[in-house]
Amino acid sequence: MSKQVKLLPLGSAVKTDKGIFMIAARGLQKQKDGSFLAGYKAISHPMGLAQPEILITEKDIVTVLKPGYEDAEDEAFSKSQQEKALKPPIKKPEPEVEPNFTIDLKSKPAAVPSKPTQQPEQRVVKQASLHPKDPFYNLRRRGK
Repeated sequence: MSKQVKLLPLGSAVKTDKGIFMIAARGLQKQKDGSFLAGYKAISHPMGLAQPEILITEKDIVTVLKPGYEDAEDEAFSKSQQEKALKPPIKKPEPEVEPNFTIDLKSKPAAVPSKPTQQPEQRVVKQASLHPKDPFYNLRRRGK
């Protein structure tokens, strides 16, 4: 990175051709030529989040009306963002190739063995249930 890019602090009020905005998020954008550009997510002033957020770059900013709060932690964050931008991107490992599970619909299906026919189960009624003092005796008799 030939030129150090200064990120504006969060809460900075900036004027663009589209109006006045407040910086809500920031980061660096790598350009095709290898240079970096400060990019910001901004919310409209005075509507705030009632309006959709927009993306602006440092080139869109005409004037910084009021810089946001900045401390040592903010400067460290800005510096770490610039260091991250200089590093080459981490390549993710290639995904494993999935096995080919294609089905040939033109070929005949494999023969499926037929299931043996099952005989319906015979209900075995115990002798004890035929007793006249059985509370369910009449119900069981109707089921015959």
